[in-house]
Amino acid sequence: SYANFLLFFPVLTAGPILRYRDFEKYYRNPRPVTAKVTEQGVKRFIRGMFKKMVIVALLNLVLQHLLTLRLTLPVSLLVIAGSYLLLYFDLSGYSDIAIAVGSFTGFVLPENFKQPWTAASFTQFWRKWHVTLSDWIREHIFVVVSGKRLSRWAGALIGLATMIVMSLWHEFSLLAVIDGIYMGAFLAFENLFGLTTADKRRMKKGVYLLRCVLVTFFFAVNTLFFTLNTEQIFAVLKGLICL
Repeated sequence: SYANFLLFFPVLTAGPILRYRDFEKYYRNPRPVTAKVTEQGVKRFIRGMFKKMVIVALLNLVLQHLLTLRLTLPVSLLVIAGSYLLLYFDLSGYSDIAIAVGSFTGFVLPENFKQPWTAASFTQFWRKWHVTLSDWIREHIFVVVSGKRLSRWAGALIGLATMIVMSLWHEFSLLAVIDGIYMGAFLAFENLFGLTTADKRRMKKGVYLLRCVLVTFFFAVNTLFFTLNTEQIFAVLKGLICL
């Protein structure tokens, strides 16, 4: 069963990360593959393929065209938005495909993206974006502090370390370390100043929306590290201060 787990399609590649205990549950007692399950799986597979083969391809063309223009503030903002959308549709498209393929064999795979643009803090954001990777990092690397009451400084350092590890997961390079420090700084800031949670019902609508926009924007800047080369990244960032 463990050999099957290692070779299981979503585990073997970069899709929803299924824990072994969850895999074994469905491996021993798979969900019945009914006509309804198959229909839903086919629709989701098509949706995932459309994201990756059509939307991502078009966004990539748009992004490459924008990079040929003079990078001023408006153009740089468009590049950042395009980079965010490209990465989102690429990863969520693959997740759709993996979840669909899993359903054909009786497995129920966890959702990987849960409307991340509705997160008003980075702590909440990582519970909505590539959820299974965030959960895996927390469970396997920082399990020693699980359930313990942490000081704000300890929480800040753990958040910073988490982001560095997650960045190195994607690419083992100096740029990945810088990216991890960039994202980790936001988690550290939220832990230090008690901003990890944001209750929509208790906040003014304008404040909540502003926080959602800021989280989405700063993460969108982060996506440049995954869609552009180093020279292009610095050119886009420089363009943010050029009118």
